This record gives sequence, C-alpha cells and structure tokens, in this order.
Amino acid sequence: MTTDNIQKPAGSSLHMTTDNIQKPAGSNLHLTMDSGQKPVRSRIFNNSKPTNQIIAIDLGTRSTKAVCMEEQGDALRLVSYTAQDRPDCGKVLSREALARHLLAVTESLNARTKKVILIVGATDSLICHAELPVIETSEMRKMVKLNPKFYFQEDLPNHSFDCFVLHQGTDVKAGSKQSRKAKTLIVAVKNQVLNDLQEAAGTAGLDIQQVTASQTGAANCFLMSPEIWHNKVIALVDIGFGHSTISLLVNGEITLTRVVNIGADKFTTGLAEGMNITYSVADGLKQIMPEKVRAHLIPLVSPLSHELINSIHFFEQKEDKKVSEVFVSGGSARSKFIVETLQTELNLPCKSWNPAASLKSNFTSAQTIVLQEESPQLTVAIGAALTFFKTALAAIDLLAEQKEAAERRSRDPMKRGYVVAGILVLAMLGWYLLTLFFNKQVSVGVKGLTSDLASLQPGFIQTELNIKKADSIRATLHELNQLSQTRFLWASALNALQETVVNNFEIVRLQINQDISQTTGTPAVKKLDKIIVPAQPPETIEHTVFTIQAKSSAKPSAAESFMNAIALSPWFKTALRSDEAIRLKESQPPQTDPSDLNKISILFTVECYAEQKFK
Repeated sequence: MTTDNIQKPAGSSLHMTTDNIQKPAGSNLHLTMDSGQKPVRSRIFNNSKPTNQIIAIDLGTRSTKAVCMEEQGDALRLVSYTAQDRPDCGKVLSREALARHLLAVTESLNARTKKVILIVGATDSLICHAELPVIETSEMRKMVKLNPKFYFQEDLPNHSFDCFVLHQGTDVKAGSKQSRKAKTLIVAVKNQVLNDLQEAAGTAGLDIQQVTASQTGAANCFLMSPEIWHNKVIALVDIGFGHSTISLLVNGEITLTRVVNIGADKFTTGLAEGMNITYSVADGLKQIMPEKVRAHLIPLVSPLSHELINSIHFFEQKEDKKVSEVFVSGGSARSKFIVETLQTELNLPCKSWNPAASLKSNFTSAQTIVLQEESPQLTVAIGAALTFFKTALAAIDLLAEQKEAAERRSRDPMKRGYVVAGILVLAMLGWYLLTLFFNKQVSVGVKGLTSDLASLQPGFIQTELNIKKADSIRATLHELNQLSQTRFLWASALNALQETVVNNFEIVRLQINQDISQTTGTPAVKKLDKIIVPAQPPETIEHTVFTIQAKSSAKPSAAESFMNAIALSPWFKTALRSDEAIRLKESQPPQTDPSDLNKISILFTVECYAEQKFK
C-alpha cells in the first residue's frame, strides 16, 4: 500500500514526509502536507556551494513559482525550483502573511543566497510600448512620470516606472533636422505594492535585487531557449491563472505586448458551471481527461483564441509581416488539448516549449522528466532570473527610481560633513563615558564583591536543586530510551493493513491515534525476611486506534469482508485488544463515485483498537 491515495482528514495528527523514502542520487525531494492545504511541491537538487546565485519569485494569483539559478562560467544552471499554493488565493496578503509566504518559498529552495527578484503580475502592474527620444533611461522615467496619461491613457499618481529601450531608429522631421526615437517598453506599478514587497522581504531576511513585471518573463525566457527564432516572426502566449500575456517577437525583438483577462481560472470556472460540478473536479477533468469535456472546453478556450487572432491581425496590418509560429507557456501549456485547440482556431503551428532547455542541471533522467512536465509554469520566474545574468534581455527594475534617489543621496557633499560631525560627537561622548567609568570603578568593585558574597548562599541552594533535577531527568531519559526501544512500529501495522485489502475496496483516509499510559507498580511484601508477594514493576501500556475510511463498489458493501480480514490478520490477532477490537463506526448510503461518475460506491468507517504492554 502506498501513501498516494491516503488523504489527511481535517484535524488529524497524521503527518507524513518522504524523509524515509529512497531518493535518487543527487536529489533531495521534500513533500509536506498541511491541514486544509494542497501538498507543497518543492524539489532541491545539488547542494554544492554556489558561485553566483539568484532567486526569482513569481507571485501569482493562485500559486507562487520560484527558481534558484547560478552562473557557472559561461553557462547558467538551475539549482532548484518550487511551486507553492498562495495563501488566501485571489486576496491581497498582509505584509506579515506575505513575509511568511516568502520565507517558506525561499526555505523550500534550500538556496545559499538571500538575493531575490520579485515578480508582480498583471493585476499589480501596467505595461505599454512607446517611442521616446534617445536619452538616458533615468530621464525617460522622469518624462513618463510627468505625463503618464499620454502613454497609459490614464493618470497614475503614486506609481513608480521603469523603461527599457528595445530598438533605436531615426525619424526624419521637416527641414534638415533629425530626431532619433527609441522603441521603448514602459512598466508602471503602485508605490504601495513596492512598499509592501520591500517590507515583507525585509521581515523575511531577503535582499531584493529587482522588482519586475511578469509580462516580460516569457519573452526573455524564449530568447534564451534553443528554439529557432532568428529571422522569424513569433507569437508567444503565456497563460496565467487570471490573465494571459501575448507577445509578438520579430527576429528576437519584442514588438507588441498585450495582457488579456482570460486565464486558466475562466476555463475551470466555466467548465464547473457548465457541467454543474465542483471547481476542483473541473480542474482535474481539464488536466487529466480533456477529451471527456471537449464540448464544454472548446467554447471556453475560444475567447483566448479570438484575442490572439486580433493581436496577430493588428500586428500584421501594422508591421506588414506574417506570424509563422505560436509558442504557448504557463500551467495550461501542459494540456495538449488546449494547445491543439489554439492551433485549430488560429490555423497556425502552435506548440508548448521547455523554458528550462537552455539551462544546465545535475538532475537525474527521472528528475529531468518531471522538470519538463512542470517547467511551463516556471517560464516567468526563469525569464526574470535570466535578466539578472544576461544584460541584453528586457530587464525591468521597478525599484530603479528608489535606487537612483539613494545614489543621489550618497553623492550629496553635505553628507560628508554630517559624518565628520557625527564622529566628533561620538568621540566626545566616548571620552565623557570613559571618565565616568574610571571615577566609579572602585565603588563598582566593592559593590561587586559584596554582591558575590551574598550570592554564595543562594547558589549553593540552587546547586542542590539542580542535582535533584538532573537525577529526575536521568530517570526520565532512561524510561524514554526503554520506550523508544520497545515502541510500536508503524511499518508492521501498515504492512499488516495492506494485506487486508479485499476486492472492490479502496482505502480513502487513514488516521492513527496513539496514547501511552503507565502504571506505578507495587513493591514486594515481606514477612520474616521472606517475600510473600513479589514486586510488580511499572508497566507502559500503548493504546492505538486505527480509524479507516474506505469505499466499496461491491454489492453488498465490503465492510464485513474487510473487518473479517483484519480480524484474521496475524499481526492484528496479537495486537488487538480482547473486547470490541473492531467495530463499524459509520456506513453511508450508496452514492455516485466522484472519480467515476458511472460507478456507485459506499463509504464506511471502521475503527480498530490495539493494545500493547511493555515493562
């Protein structure tokens, strides 16, 4: 029996980790389960000392994706990656909750650096393309900040901006004057968002290198991939949870970036409403059995196809160039059905791609296969990490304004005067304190000797108390050692349980509660130096309750067969208590099986009571 199909009940004390599972060489797979949450997926590979590491964290709406990368010579290596569910999906996290989440994400990566790049999504950032004069980037930011409505068609007070020059050209004006223009990518974010991220990262002990936008991640990652994009016009579609980013690349240059409010959440929500099923069941059907919901899923994907067609048509009309291929990334890119649906409606070659293909790793072949399956959802995080090492990529840093202000303050000539004055004040204060110290040294010494003399008596009493406590601790440790040597072995119980499985029967949930009690024992009774009643040593009694919830498709239910199988098991014969060892706690009426709508199953709960004594 494996733990794959065992679910943790609400309020259960069952906690399982893969620490005792045999792992592939060179890997350190970690899986934890928290009550009420999905498993946190985190894979850590290779614990070698890093040379130049960076952590990129993509703060998505539903889940947070993060990668740790390092530079080794001319190559880049993927050290580790993680994907964790975001607390309170869809809600704005407080700074304290965000700090705890960032700390959990970075700890799961097992990185040896605190340098991070934080990535904000389309909900918190705006992006546009514009032509700006060829000036310093800092001047471009000031120009945009003075008149953001000209570029974003709305006023953006209390926002920070950054610009990246994509391409420089020459516009010939009237007369002999020429004014050079630069095709520029402009990104805006609220100052409140930046402040929350900085405070949360500081609380988590992280060193923020950049805050960037997710809209450029897919394009940056694709330009470093082995896919052939030279002399081609490529369309990129990064399907997120709530939004999708469409990018058009001409010979490796980002020409158009557009965000649409269509994502995996609309696919799943529409499927759940159309089929009258729960959100989680719809999500599973969409990923595992898309052919069964084909008729419902195609109309949900069509709006994204139409937005992509409109974007490509607008680009082709404006640039007079034809798009040759479409590459899909994001979590939904793992669904071949969605990619094939886009290809059918676009009438263009569509395919998913591996954003980690350009990175080296020390993964085993099995780990590489897992990475290839999960890598589409890591596209934005990998793209942001690549900009840290590759300056030619579209690197957006929304902290650039703050960094420039800090640099200006550091160059302020008055700052040196403040430093000198501060040193002089500290020197005078130190001289004054030193004088007081020497004047009071004698009196302090006398008071110290008096205090030492008075402290001898309490110290002696405390020493006696410590000796008694040490003896009590030794006795407790001895009892704990005995208990650990003779304790109940979980492996034997689980092995015996797997041999009790009957036909048309499936364990859904297992809960094991254990309670340990101890008797005091009785001394020997003597009469005339002869022992009449021998001494009874204290006993440790271990009570174990197995609560097994299972389902059966048999008619009638397999509950009785399962209880008989437990009673006949050799291990349970010796471990179960003598009275009411096994009982049927609950049996529900037949109902449709959620995993197979054509199947009727019966849920029932069985409790087994085991008892062992140790002297």
